[in-house]
Amino acid sequence: MKAFLINTDKNTIEQVEFDGTLDHAYKLLDVSIIERVTVSEGVDLWVDEEGLFTPKTIAKGWFQWSGFPQQLAGRGLITGEREGEEGGEFADAPVDIAHIRNHVVFLTDPID
Repeated sequence: MKAFLINTDKNTIEQVEFDGTLDHAYKLLDVSIIERVTVSEGVDLWVDEEGLFTPKTIAKGWFQWSGFPQQLAGRGLITGEREGEEGGEFADAPVDIAHIRNHVVFLTDPID
């Protein structure tokens, strides 16, 4: 399944093979709890739900998605829209890497 990893450890965005399971999402993000943010129709961004409170995640770096009001700490995973909070399946990311690069800004520190 096509997905993209926003890697704040290296300030890179890369396409990754994603098996479509929550376990794999946790592994790619290197977190213990995730949250879905719908950034546009059909596009989900998965991040550490406790990222703003977890020193390990904060230490990985920050990014902001254009048009989204809050900076995000740690890695992000872009997939297609997943139906429902508890169920459903992930879908292939319906965007390309250029689209994501146009929306992501890596930050060295959060902006007040």
